[in-house]
Amino acid sequence: MSLTLDELMQSLSFGELSGLAMANEGDGGIHSEDQPKIISALNETLQRLNNQFILERRDFHLILDPEITDYGVLEGQAISLGNADGYIDDTAGRPFSKPMQILSVRRPDGTTVPLNDLARQGAITALPQLIRLKPKPYFMMGVTRLLVEYRPELVAFAMQPSDFSEEIHLPAVLHGALRAGIAAHIFQSMGGQENMAAAQLHEGRYQARCQEVSLTDVLATSEPSETNKFADRGWV
Repeated sequence: MSLTLDELMQSLSFGELSGLAMANEGDGGIHSEDQPKIISALNETLQRLNNQFILERRDFHLILDPEITDYGVLEGQAISLGNADGYIDDTAGRPFSKPMQILSVRRPDGTTVPLNDLARQGAITALPQLIRLKPKPYFMMGVTRLLVEYRPELVAFAMQPSDFSEEIHLPAVLHGALRAGIAAHIFQSMGGQENMAAAQLHEGRYQARCQEVSLTDVLATSEPSETNKFADRGWV
């Protein structure tokens, strides 16, 4: 479930920040001059959440070349971004974005390729911006592409957004943690004993919500099998 910037501002004004002047004492809005403070706290809290949880998974097909060993995982190689000769075959609906972590690499039959354990046979090096492998054994098996699943880096919101209907892509179960983290940041930045106590209260709520999500594993979602991901695009 998505959340817009405008909806976030309204929720904070009605809720966590309702007693502050920046929230007009809880009238549903945030003063325009204070909105960059909220955006800054939003970006910081989203980064904290992204470090703790996998908020988004994307994938692409890595097109192998028998003469290429090192594949830079870079936007310039993405077909959807204009390079028709690139080796990153992504889709327009889920275009390539800079990876934070390579999660898995699979063959068309769905079997997993070992990552970063070069003592294992067939293992490859998979770093956020580099995949290194020996292509010829794959071609000998008739494998010309691999499915790479990765975790994209977050793109920060502009400090002065032009469109407050822009969506924050975050699972609904983490909306409460997001608001609590933002509130903790805001109160801490204000200083003073009372504000620091409020910051600690909201930080405790942030930690509790994150722990609850971790323990229940509610972010685990069923994905189509990797074989189906090849088949859906005509490669099985």
